[in-house]
Amino acid sequence: MESKTGKEVLAGAAFFLIFALLLSALTLIYYPKWDPSTPHGQMAGFYREPKNSLDVILLGSCNMYTSFSPVLMYDEYGVTGYAFTCPDQELSTSYFYLKDALKRQTPKVVVVEALFFTAGDTRKRETYNRFALDYMPLSLNKIQAAAELAGRESAYMRRYDATATDPLLIFMSYLFPVLRYHSRTDLSAEDLTFFLSDHVSNPTKGNFPYYTLPQNDDYASDVDWVFNKTKISEVASEYFPRIQELCEENGITLVVMKSPNYVRWGTDDTYTGVVREYVEGMGVDFVDLQSPEFNDFIPEDYNASTTLNVQGDRKLTHTMAGYLVDAYGLSPTPLTEAQRAAWDACVENYYAQAEENGMSITPGQISYITNLENAASVRWNAAEGCKSYSVYRTEGHGESFERIADVSGTVYDDADVVSGQGYTYYIVPRDGENAG
Repeated sequence: MESKTGKEVLAGAAFFLIFALLLSALTLIYYPKWDPSTPHGQMAGFYREPKNSLDVILLGSCNMYTSFSPVLMYDEYGVTGYAFTCPDQELSTSYFYLKDALKRQTPKVVVVEALFFTAGDTRKRETYNRFALDYMPLSLNKIQAAAELAGRESAYMRRYDATATDPLLIFMSYLFPVLRYHSRTDLSAEDLTFFLSDHVSNPTKGNFPYYTLPQNDDYASDVDWVFNKTKISEVASEYFPRIQELCEENGITLVVMKSPNYVRWGTDDTYTGVVREYVEGMGVDFVDLQSPEFNDFIPEDYNASTTLNVQGDRKLTHTMAGYLVDAYGLSPTPLTEAQRAAWDACVENYYAQAEENGMSITPGQISYITNLENAASVRWNAAEGCKSYSVYRTEGHGESFERIADVSGTVYDDADVVSGQGYTYYIVPRDGENAG
């Protein structure tokens, strides 16, 4: 009898395993394929990053992935990172993302964006939950994440409709998205080959640069209702301490960053103060990039926008990454020659895309570099009509620049440096209409 029962248990387990594998395979075919170079799909690119190659993990919503560029951080500081983000990423999702990240990476710093510490319920919960979960590999961590998000989604829906979908069905559809997408009629060959394609990697490392300054006047009242609260949300109160505990267990520095966003934060300290008091009360550094100390990169018409453009990204990344380097001694992880070449290609692509979209990140901006191998390679975009440039340098973030070279082209290799010392460079065109 016991033997028969044992065989039945094994047979049942085998059936459910095969069933789960079948659903997982069908999911790969049926769920929508979001390009990883867009905000909806950049999560997929994270899993293509070489293991233990990232120094910084960035967590948060659009306020993070439209303002901080890991590619520009690498270009200026040699530090690698990834914006492991998704639209409307709540603190609970950030926690499960971090758990997944730590399976593959050993970051030195984790930066969490501040917007969702006071966020209320969103009316588009399923949409954003799917952005968060569809590309997460099936694991115990995904099961826990799906259970958390499905439970809150169902509870929210049932406030308005007592017959709303059962949380168990929502949970299962998050684990196996084919249960949600099985009625798709637009399947193509790409649905079979998508995950074999090179474009699954993300050349902007999770950042999504804008080449205009988006205007959101009509959206302001809606986001105020969602985000502008005078107390920390229950989700943040539960999950930020878990994020902090994960970081402490793994020897990781945790920082909370507030991206500049007047539509969502307002122009005074009312809502920012709530988050700052909570975060600093937890013993975590809070960096307010909308404060007068940092806001020189905010455009004059920014108060009608909810995102920075690529030029603002350049300045914010320089400021925030410089803070991480100076405050915490953040230094790059040595990369293999192939890994370095891949990152260099991402840098070239980033500048080229900005140029093609009419938003050149022009010479004359400050670049800060911490060199590793007794040499620092400084790169900049070409100014129109200019063939030669003057290179100025100072140690650290000093104000006294010394002219060290006049060069042709847009690259200067500085061999007269001390390993481990940080340097700031300023590039000035010498001819053409942009000469300074």
